[in-house]
Amino acid sequence: MHRNFLFHGLALLLASAMIMGGVSRAQAYGGGEMPAHTEQAMDDSLYARLGGTDAIAAVIDRFVDVLAADPRIGANPRTVERLSKHSLAGIKFQVTAFVIMATGGPMVYHGKDMKTAHSGLLISEEEWNAGAEDLVTVLKELNVPQELQDELLALVGSTHDDIVGQ
Repeated sequence: MHRNFLFHGLALLLASAMIMGGVSRAQAYGGGEMPAHTEQAMDDSLYARLGGTDAIAAVIDRFVDVLAADPRIGANPRTVERLSKHSLAGIKFQVTAFVIMATGGPMVYHGKDMKTAHSGLLISEEEWNAGAEDLVTVLKELNVPQELQDELLALVGSTHDDIVGQ
């Protein structure tokens, strides 16, 4: 079954850590008050503009499901084999943590770097493009404003060379 693969990388592009549900930002930063400049930077971040943890988790949840069902992604047997050992829930968690951190949010991603995570998978340009198309589909489906889509896609695009062909 191809359900457990993902584009641990392509999405880890976008990815353990702590889920912020019910935890204040101050608690996430060691229980004390965050420095004003840290809180201001987070408020102006892509993380905040995307809607924070819940909104990012919703995007990643849907995105991973779409990727898992995409036959273009599932055609790579190396990806399927490597990721068959991981649960879909675990992959979603790691990707969510990565995206929250990469967009300026209050999580720390503890997974492998993109190059290491994708070593030996030989992800093609076609697979990369399929994943990007899937992400755009989900962002549009969830009514993410175009400006924010563009910023997130630029961020994801910065991982291309560490993922494609590794």
